[in-house]
Amino acid sequence: MKRDMDLIRAIALKARDTSEQFSEMEDVAPGAFFEHVRLMDEAGLIDASVLPFAEGSGAAVVLRLTWKGQDFVDTFSSATVWKAAKDKLISAGMSAPIDLLVEIGKDYLKRKFLGDVAG
Repeated sequence: MKRDMDLIRAIALKARDTSEQFSEMEDVAPGAFFEHVRLMDEAGLIDASVLPFAEGSGAAVVLRLTWKGQDFVDTFSSATVWKAAKDKLISAGMSAPIDLLVEIGKDYLKRKFLGDVAG
């Protein structure tokens, strides 16, 4: 399954906005939710309970955001920053590791703070 950065952002935002653990999201296929929670847990964005099944699917519960996950959400809670970072990658014709994506978002925020970005 290809990594869906929009889904990763949605899961992270939900983890920030709720005090409850969750094991599904509306309009997200269970397999996609499981695989992305597993990826986020491996990347250190969230703490999750992940139980893989033999046929490649599994069950996953998001427990909480980690420090790194909080930084990710702080960087990309704004749809404008999220779009700017994604557009930069798309214009370069590439995908990127999560750490590079966060650095692009932080760079955008820094330039906006310094007045180098309109809006």
